[in-house]
Amino acid sequence: CETETITTKDKKQTYCPNKNCPAQLKANLFHFASRGGMDIEGMGKKTANLLVEEGLIKNLADLYNLKVEELIKLEGFAQKSAENLIDQIKNSRKTTFSSFLYALGIPQIGERVAKVIAQNYRDINSLSKASEEELEQIHEIGPEIAHQITAFFDAEENKEMVEKMINAGLSIDNPDYARQGKKDLFLEGKKFAFTGELEKWTRNEAKQLVQRYGGRVTTSVSGETDYLVVGENPGSKEQKARDIGTEILNEDDFQKLIGSE
Repeated sequence: CETETITTKDKKQTYCPNKNCPAQLKANLFHFASRGGMDIEGMGKKTANLLVEEGLIKNLADLYNLKVEELIKLEGFAQKSAENLIDQIKNSRKTTFSSFLYALGIPQIGERVAKVIAQNYRDINSLSKASEEELEQIHEIGPEIAHQITAFFDAEENKEMVEKMINAGLSIDNPDYARQGKKDLFLEGKKFAFTGELEKWTRNEAKQLVQRYGGRVTTSVSGETDYLVVGENPGSKEQKARDIGTEILNEDDFQKLIGSE
């Protein structure tokens, strides 16, 4: 199939944009089942290739519809080995958010980046709605990674694939999010923007406070912005916020809102 090239800061990567073409699907299935992903023992390259070549896997979600009767018809499978693989697939239905995110094979999303994302998003649904601008506010997430994530979830076939997996009984826990100490998420779903010079915090410190309590920080003001925090010498964002009715907070207001001393 035709390939495309994406350029990162370190290297160029050539890949096929059609995730369901046979060559791409074979590689994706092997990656999906890897130890860092869904950890499906017995799903090596040979087996992944065979399942695709025999038409049993046309989409990653098809993995969760495989049956023992189908496998034992394939070369290399006996009753016991077929049952073992199906058991492994069933066991993989219970996973963590970071493992699932890594398993999806989104370009540039390795295990470390998947962990970082899991620390900042509760579940796949909230991540799927994130904008590139929002993602770039997270430490370690640059514009290239942010673009790959949003591009993945913009593709209807990918959203359908994830939905099929969840409907097949996939249970995704996210211990990384809880370990971030986000027990009090009273700002969850709220979007903040900042303008002017802050006296009590650096701009980055203020952003981290918002994120700690589940909020999001954007660089511009829009109809989706809940609060604009205004410091000394504010820019044009203040007038825009007034024009569209966004709630404006000074530093003292912001401090009271987050309960920070």
